[in-house]
Amino acid sequence: MSFTRMISNYTHNSLKTVWDGIKITITFDSNHKKAMHIAKMISKKFSKGYTDITRKQLNKLREHYSLKNTNVEPRIFAFINSNGMDIEAWYLTNAYATLTLRSVISTEIVDAYNAEDDITIAYPTQRLYVQADEKLTPPFDEKEERS
Repeated sequence: MSFTRMISNYTHNSLKTVWDGIKITITFDSNHKKAMHIAKMISKKFSKGYTDITRKQLNKLREHYSLKNTNVEPRIFAFINSNGMDIEAWYLTNAYATLTLRSVISTEIVDAYNAEDDITIAYPTQRLYVQADEKLTPPFDEKEERS
C-alpha cells in the first residue's frame, strides 16, 4: 500500500490543539505591514485561550520529550503572489473545532481591512488602459495608414 496524501495526527498524548491558518490576499499597493499587524492582533485575541492551554500542555510534555521550538504565539507571514501579497495568519485552535475559530478570525480580519483606507483585499481583476490613437506622421508605409 502506498500513500498519496499527507496523513496528519491531530493530537499527541495530552495535546488537544493544532495549528490552523487563514490566507487573505491584499493588493500590492496596500500597507502590508499594517495588514500583518492587524492579522496578528486579531489572531492573538481570538486564539489566546488555546495558546495558553497549549503552552501548559507543552510544558508537561517536556518531562518526556526533547522539544525544540515551543513558541505558541500566532505567526504572521507575507508572501508575494501574482495577484498581490498573501497575508497568512497561523494560530492554535481546538483540534476538533478548527472551522469555528477560522470563521471568526477570517471575518474579523476582513472587517478590519475594509475599515482601513490603505488596505485593499485583492481578487482577480483586469485593468484596461485605453490610449488615444496617435496620428501617424511620415515616414510611414502609406498602406499601413489605410488599413
